[in-house]
Amino acid sequence: MNLYSFSPDRFEQILREIAQVMLPQAVTVYLPQEVDGEVRFRPWDLVTLDTRFPRPARPAKEFFLPPAETLLYFRRDGSAQKEVFDTERRILVGVRPCDAKTVQLLDRVFLADPSDPYYRARRETTLILAFACPQPEMNCFCRELGDGPDRLNGADGLLFDRGDRLELLAVTPALDELFRPHEHPAREIASAQELRAPEQEAEWLPLAELFERLPGLIPDSRLWSRIESTCVGCGACSYLCPTCHCFDISDQVYGRVGKRLRTYDTCMFPAYTLEASGHNPRSSGLERWRQRLMHKFRYTPELTGEVGCTGCGRCIDCCPSKIDIREVIRNAAGTR
Repeated sequence: MNLYSFSPDRFEQILREIAQVMLPQAVTVYLPQEVDGEVRFRPWDLVTLDTRFPRPARPAKEFFLPPAETLLYFRRDGSAQKEVFDTERRILVGVRPCDAKTVQLLDRVFLADPSDPYYRARRETTLILAFACPQPEMNCFCRELGDGPDRLNGADGLLFDRGDRLELLAVTPALDELFRPHEHPAREIASAQELRAPEQEAEWLPLAELFERLPGLIPDSRLWSRIESTCVGCGACSYLCPTCHCFDISDQVYGRVGKRLRTYDTCMFPAYTLEASGHNPRSSGLERWRQRLMHKFRYTPELTGEVGCTGCGRCIDCCPSKIDIREVIRNAAGTR
């Protein structure tokens, strides 16, 4: 792995050169940018570059699994259909490690055999340059999950702010080939661990205890009622969660033609499990909250060895009822 070192101005110059390469080698550079009070990943305007890279309000998963996407167009008589694939080449700069880990987790779902061709097309044309967080946001808790703000977490590279210098660890050949024509590497690195800051003490969440207790808590209606008592069922926590990936597929028809759409869905909505008979096995918030915790902290660890949470804290930020998933975990694990 090659380590590059440059001033912020030189880094901006290199990005500018990368963004201005002509087709067919063009790469769109996306950066976290604040517009109308909200930080989101947007195509770089080549004018300003904030190397503090503020955390976007929405997760980077939207580049791989958009909130709404057209899968194909078709004729209603079945005589023709055309799939739609996103072929834009892009580099996401300033992705936080918690969002980079998102892609690792989603890969296990959408790239497992048989892989999802729409997700795969986006993964193959997107590079992720993560940014080691200089300090956590107010509700971030990656350290409490045993992770850290300067972990690589599957990104193609990791950018460190060293004050008057920026250091870039290029891990994958694709990212290295993007920067090498513009800057000679400072040195080779054997492991990303060499660049990590000393570990800071953190009170880890009781994930092991929760994993063991959850099956026995399934019939505990008092616990789940207490957890969901203030939830309004808006689904914002799921839509902004980096790891939630449930979706619905529907057809929109216009006369003789139509298109097939994939849109976000969530187990927090009553209609998610509503059957054609009218029966709903998760008719109340009690059952839906139980499913949410079981999925993230029991089923996903059983299948992947990782919890379905990256500690980004967006669910805490956006919840109108101020539900804190950390307290939910502690209560369910019996440590509160």
